[in-house]
Amino acid sequence: MTNQMIILMERIRLMDEGIIGTTGRSVTIETDEGTKTLEEPEYIFTVSEWNKRGFRVNKGETHIAECLIWKKDKGSKKANAENPEDSEESEEVKAKGNGRKSGRRNGGFYLGKAYFFKASQVCKVAD
Repeated sequence: MTNQMIILMERIRLMDEGIIGTTGRSVTIETDEGTKTLEEPEYIFTVSEWNKRGFRVNKGETHIAECLIWKKDKGSKKANAENPEDSEESEEVKAKGNGRKSGRRNGGFYLGKAYFFKASQVCKVAD
């Protein structure tokens, strides 16, 4: 599963629990039961992603969600893509899972904990 899918699933869970709102748009997803159209959940980002977008997390704010996402292993030369699904790695190695603590690599990626914040928890950085 890619980071985009992991984060989308987390956004849907947070919206269902009433922690975040919606963007006002609809999104179509495919499930085992078929195609579903539902309201698009509000965006959530990590501190680093908010910073890239020109925002800062307000002092004292606590993350609204934490989940495991794919991160590049800084010491790996294999991690050229954004997700391990895009790297040249066998399906067998991918199926073994994270394994970072045991020293196994997943195409130069590992599953690491990330903390997410919503828009009401950040402010625009003055230029």
